[in-house]
Amino acid sequence: MTENTTHQVRSESAQDSGHYAVNGLFLGYGESSAISIIAQELESIIPKSELGEVLQKARKEIISQKLSFNLLDLHRQTINCRKCKAFSPSPNLPMWNVKNPDVVFVVDYPIQNKQVAEAFLKALKKASFTSSQVCLTYVNRCENQKRKFELAEIQNCSSYLHLELQIMNPRAIVCLGGTAASVLYGKDITIKDYRSKQNWLGSWPIFVTYSPFSVTKSGDSTMDGMISDFQMVYNYLYGKGEKNESSQH
Repeated sequence: MTENTTHQVRSESAQDSGHYAVNGLFLGYGESSAISIIAQELESIIPKSELGEVLQKARKEIISQKLSFNLLDLHRQTINCRKCKAFSPSPNLPMWNVKNPDVVFVVDYPIQNKQVAEAFLKALKKASFTSSQVCLTYVNRCENQKRKFELAEIQNCSSYLHLELQIMNPRAIVCLGGTAASVLYGKDITIKDYRSKQNWLGSWPIFVTYSPFSVTKSGDSTMDGMISDFQMVYNYLYGKGEKNESSQH
């Protein structure tokens, strides 16, 4: 990684303040209201799946002007990270399609529990997603199951997530739980206020649903809710009733 890239990552982390990293995700936080209004106007004349492609092309052009480094450089920085001193670092990298995912799912930390993993995979399958269409990434990259991550540790990792999403440039982002949503928006997020609808963060459509960790504890109704939310995202990306084929960026 170049010296400039390392400096930029550190600078972004230094901007963290308050309960979460208040940096607008570098996804154009201030543009959210304008994008939302434009999208609502265009939805009546352009199918949602096509509208998503239009917005993605715009994002790609904007990002190409803002970013001068690649995902490999960022992940090398992630693996070598030693910011958190309270435990031995063991950074995990994103899973499945990291090059051009249609949708990125963001969860609190790497899923090690078999039951939790099976619940998440079941919801993806029910909604017709395939591994070629999705990427799974994390707020905190290290395995630390003895306790919850502290605020400072969340802030240490959040800048990697923000830049990662910029570089991968998905058509949609799904927050699995309130922590992931709060890190993206830079403020405390209540799931019930954002769930079951399309939200905006800059030009990114953001969907918020339950964490697979909570699904395994809460029973069938929460599981059904997560599956329904995943299906809503799938319909947004590919349209209702369409065959499940890997889309091209």
